Amino acid sequence: MRLVALLLIPLFAVGLTVTACGGGERLTVEQYADWCAGGVASAASLIDPERVTWGELGELASSSAAELSSVNPPRELSEFHRVSLKTLDFVADVAGEQEAEEFANPLAFGLEAIAIATQLRRAVEGLAPETRARLGEAGCL
Repeated sequence: MRLVALLLIPLFAVGLTVTACGGGERLTVEQYADWCAGGVASAASLIDPERVTWGELGELASSSAAELSSVNPPRELSEFHRVSLKTLDFVADVAGEQEAEEFANPLAFGLEAIAIATQLRRAVEGLAPETRARLGEAGCL
């Protein structure tokens, strides 16, 4: 479970940290990366990768997705943003189908997780090198 949780932390961080920007004005890549950087530590503090329950994981994924959906990303991050939302929604859906107090098990994500991970990887690979580097520096990838 540790690997799955660590992979999801940057996505949760994006969702948790962009609420201040609202859904109006389109963000710049720098703003998107800055908010993400500020939230990585916060998201990591909310999840103990060794002991995260389905309830905790589902709650964090749902709230992060709701907050992230209110963001107007920069054009060059539109696909990354869309697939990030899809990933968070998927995690929330799978977590919602499990017993809330049980520890999360990555096997529950099934084969659909491979397809979603592939979409996310392609969205990241489709970013301009400087955009990908900036998001990587911020801990968003």
